[in-house]
Amino acid sequence: MLKVKDVDYLNNYRLALLFSDGVRKEVDLEPYLNGEVFGPLRDINLFVQYGLT
Repeated sequence: MLKVKDVDYLNNYRLALLFSDGVRKEVDLEPYLNGEVFGPLRDINLFVQYGLT
């Protein structure tokens, strides 16, 4: 199973993800930050408080 091993903040709502297979991808999450659940993450101060568990 593929897992995210590391996350780096790039800018705005963009993150660089490092996967367990060594592949690194950049992702822009802005289009997905809608609705009651994810909408609050449009506050950039909240968005940058990401973490892996």
